[in-house]
Amino acid sequence: MSIFIPLFVAFGFCAIACFGLARFAYALGLLDRPTERKQHKGEIPLVGGLAIFLTFVALEWYFSAGDIWLSAALGLLVGLGMVDDKFDMPALFKLGGQILAGLIVCFGSGVMITSLGTLPGGNELLLGPLTLPFTIIAIVGLINAFNMIDGIDGLAAGLALMALFHLALAMQLIGKPLDATALSQIIIICGALGGFLIFNLGFVPQRKIFLGDAGSMMLGLFIAYHLIDASQRQPLTDTLPTSLVPWMVAVPVIDTLRLIFTRLMQGRSPLSPDRTHLHHILQDKGLSPRLTLIAMLVIADTLFWGGFWIGQENWLISVAILIALPLIQIIAIRVSSR
Repeated sequence: MSIFIPLFVAFGFCAIACFGLARFAYALGLLDRPTERKQHKGEIPLVGGLAIFLTFVALEWYFSAGDIWLSAALGLLVGLGMVDDKFDMPALFKLGGQILAGLIVCFGSGVMITSLGTLPGGNELLLGPLTLPFTIIAIVGLINAFNMIDGIDGLAAGLALMALFHLALAMQLIGKPLDATALSQIIIICGALGGFLIFNLGFVPQRKIFLGDAGSMMLGLFIAYHLIDASQRQPLTDTLPTSLVPWMVAVPVIDTLRLIFTRLMQGRSPLSPDRTHLHHILQDKGLSPRLTLIAMLVIADTLFWGGFWIGQENWLISVAILIALPLIQIIAIRVSSR
């Protein structure tokens, strides 16, 4: 019962926030208009991220101790994303804001990647002086992975829900459950995502809204924060095994790595937009947007369970498969397109 109360409160709070903010999106100019790449109908309010953030800030201090630095970093990305949604800011400026948000949680909350896990011989693979740069790269990478995967209704939010559910489930399965604060924050975000999805997936007629860059970047940071926090607590032997962490966000990470590699090989910016994401390819093969969403979520769940089993059995094999998957995806896409 203690879990369901904040879940339902967050759901209702965010649903009301989505409904109210959508009315102001037109005055604020926070609208997504159709283009050759964006094939939705009409102008869609980009206020989902703001609604989720307001829900989190309003409820986290009531249901948990909260983390002011996490809230500040999330707020920075929401503000940055809203400016980008309206004015389409330069990529380097947005990257600078993402790095700053990462530094806030690193130095403010003390959330950093100090270890990559335990090697088969029993030695801990510590990062030492590489701790801060590696952490920032991981945080910024996940922020952009969720930002780039947000291409069809429900996808970024659905993958975020699955990542957070898989994190809580994995911690329970290995006998090291999340602490009350982390669990409360995750429940609030999950409830807020549910309140957003009823609008985003069209369950409320004529009231569709999108996450916007504000929402997708915020979700990327929130998930990165909790994955790092769960896997890097002291002592390191009492945390989530680091080899399991990437499998919880495997779909956005693998798809992003494939796109970066492909675009660089073509002499293009790795952040340049196009319609070559996996969800675009599935739609081009004839799947509807809703079936594409279901397929992507099934893939995410399958990869998690496969990675969870492999990671428990052999750390090195788990890492090797994860590194190979973007290349396997490239080959599979090229073969299927012939």
